[in-house]
Order: sequence, then structure tokens, then C-alpha cells
Amino acid sequence: MKKSEITIEQFANILKQNAIIEPAFTGIWGMEWAYNYSNAGVLFTNKFLDLWRKFFVNSEENVFLMDGPTINKRELLDKSGHTKTFFDYIIRNPESGLKHRCDKLIEDQFPKIEVVNTVNFYKNFFEKNNVIFKWDWENRVSHELEIEEEKLMFELNTLDLMRPETAQNIFADWLEIMKNNWKISWNFPLWIAQIWKWYRKEISGAQNSLFRRKEFYMAEIEYFSQSDEENDKSFEFWLEKQKEFFLEILWFSEENIRFRDLSKDDLAHYSKRTVDTEYKFPWWWMEIWGLANRWTYDMKNQHWREDLFVVEPTFWVDRILLAIIFENLEMFKDNEWNEHFKFNYPANLQAYDLAILPVVDSSKYNLAEHYKQLKKIIWDKYDFVFLDQNKWPMPKRMMQADLMWCKANIILDQDIWEELWSRLNDWTVKVRKNWAWKKEQEKVEFEKNKLINYLEEKIFRV
Repeated sequence: MKKSEITIEQFANILKQNAIIEPAFTGIWGMEWAYNYSNAGVLFTNKFLDLWRKFFVNSEENVFLMDGPTINKRELLDKSGHTKTFFDYIIRNPESGLKHRCDKLIEDQFPKIEVVNTVNFYKNFFEKNNVIFKWDWENRVSHELEIEEEKLMFELNTLDLMRPETAQNIFADWLEIMKNNWKISWNFPLWIAQIWKWYRKEISGAQNSLFRRKEFYMAEIEYFSQSDEENDKSFEFWLEKQKEFFLEILWFSEENIRFRDLSKDDLAHYSKRTVDTEYKFPWWWMEIWGLANRWTYDMKNQHWREDLFVVEPTFWVDRILLAIIFENLEMFKDNEWNEHFKFNYPANLQAYDLAILPVVDSSKYNLAEHYKQLKKIIWDKYDFVFLDQNKWPMPKRMMQADLMWCKANIILDQDIWEELWSRLNDWTVKVRKNWAWKKEQEKVEFEKNKLINYLEEKIFRV
């Protein structure tokens, strides 16, 4: 099977089989939009966010990280315009009762049509064209059905809502952040970055639950400048910055990335200009990064200031992770010619760095002391997994380490244990590289500096 032939259901199964995600609240109806990150998925996410911070925060001046509350006051969202303008046009299937976004129904079935997000456009289009409820019952959308406005924010009570974006936390408290942060000088431009979740009532069926959920892991930056001219320069700066990140840091293929300048009808209520970065999956193009020129909109509404301009890069973390995984999918056949998919990742995004594979039978030999010594050497430098399934032959465990994205295996040989049982400081181990055309295996002295130096020089040097 070619990668381009993978269906979204098969992709979801690959993610589950490799301990990246798993369904959440299994057995509870109505939670098809939710999933958990499994062990490898958590490690992979953390490594990506570390990389993001290094590239966008640590390497720049006048950048500050914050983490604001996920519950926002209605007054704040009234000022931002979200309570009045934040909705989607939807239509309900009378057979199933399921909701469908009008724009997505048309975009999926008529990709060359430029959608105008108005009630009149949708009514006229449904009347003249044979649009069906895709992923639901294959019924034609009737122009007689009522088009509704679906509010996208979760209301907790009359005063509190779950935040629909992280930006308003920054706009509300930016002055206090500046005053109380020793790191930032008062030289513009100033950046404030925030990583966490926002919540929206996204309309998505089970077919699209990987990408359109009700909670989103986001990384946002608000980039402040003091003039319209500087604001326009900042926008162009971020266009180039994100191209560098996707093409040179994450190594995406250029043919799988496109940059879409949104039309005036598609702009959010706060945006003067928006460019979406989209990734090409076999099923659709999906937005993974957005760049919005918010101009003076937010600072004027929140603080009555028209002398501060804002450019906002927004990273859809969950979607970027899925794009990285798909970009690096590779099909291979095992010794029995069964097809598997593996992930050929850059070293800085491996979920696990090392797999420890004891050849000895742990029921026969006491591994506790020996494993403890090895752990002391590598625990603070590498993420590792201990694979001690003694019923499995070594080749199968090596394949499991491959599928878990380990960069290398540390193999503990039985003859080494028997010969050097009482000489803990003189152990040797075998280190085997993964993902090389030729599998290399060498013996390395089991001594802290020598083992670490070998791993850094031969395995983890990019």
C-alpha cells in the first residue's frame, strides 16, 4: 500500500497501534471527538513543544512565556467581539439529526467553488446543486432546510465561558506582564507566547475527529509593534519564519505545504489579513498554522489604545503533530512479508531515544541492580524504554523498538552478564543503530563517560 492510499481510518489505526493516541471514554456514546495521547504520544508532544520553544522563544529577544486561565469572563469576550461574531452556519440532516457545517459540505464535494459565508449563498447553492450529507446518510441537502447559526463557545454560566482562543488572556494583562518581567526590556517589538488549550464547538463527525475536536492544543504568539509600517514588516517576517520552521526544521516536503491568503469574506472579525499554512493529507488540505494581522483591533477594544499593533502566529499543535507523523510514514515488510508502517523521525523528535533489550532471562538472572546502574548513566540525558518480554525473540523486540521510534538499542548480552557478573563498573553493552540502511552494532564499554560520548558522537549527532 502506498502512503497516498491510506484512508483516515487506517491512519487512526496506525496511531493507535504505535501507542500515539487511543480513544477516550471508550464505550460512552457521543465522545467520538475525544482521544487520549498514549505514552509515546505524550513524549513526542513534549519534544515538539521543547523544539517550538527553542526555535521561537529561546532564540529571540524580548520574548516572554505566560499561561493564563482557560475560563474567560463574558465582559472580556464581549469586548473582543467573540460573543457576537463567533459562529458557524450549519444545517441538520432530518434523517439522523446530525449537524453539518455548510462551508465544509460544499468544500468537500465542490473543491473548486469559492465559498461565500452568507445565508443567501448557501441557500442558493443548495437549491441549484446536488450536495449530500457526506459521512452521514447519503441524502441530498434540500434548500428548504433551515440554515442555523451555531455558537462556537462553551458557556459555563451567564458570566463565564471557556476561552475560544488564548490571545485574550495576553491582551487583557499584557501591561502587568511587561511590568513584572525582568527578562523583557521596553524595546519593541515585544513578544508574548502562550501554550495550552482552547475550546470550541467544532462540528465534526467521526471521520474527522482526529482534526476537528472540541478542545485544541495551541501555541500562540502575540507580536507587538508601534507603527502600521512596522506591523506590515512583522507580518512578512513571520511568513518567512514559519516557512523556515516547516521546511528546514521539520523537513516537510514543499509539495505538501501551501500558503493560502484568505479572502475578505473568510477573514475573522478581528483580522486585517490572514495567511493559513495548510498540509496536504490524502483526504484534504488541513490548516496547521495561521498568521493573522490583528492590527489595532484588540488593543483598541481592550485598552482604548491605537498605538500598538499586533501580528499573531497561531500553531495548531495537534494537527502539526499529525502532519509530522504522516510526512514521515514509511512502509516496510518484515521477514514474513507482512506490511508495517514505521516513522523515520528526525532525532530531535524521537519519542524514545533508546530501547534497552536484555538478552538474558530476567526470571533466571536478577537484573534489578544492573538495570539500576545503567539507569543512573542515561536517565537525565535520554528518554528510554525497557523491553523485557522474554517470550519474544530478540528480532521481534528489535522490530518493536523500531516501531516505537527508538534511535538506538542497548543490548545486554547473556555472555557479558555471566563473565562480568561481579564487575559492575567494567560492563560492556552492544549499541545497535536503528533506521540505518546497514544495521550497525558495536560493543561499548559500560562506563558513564565512554558510553555517553559514544551515544552523542555516533547516534545522536544530527
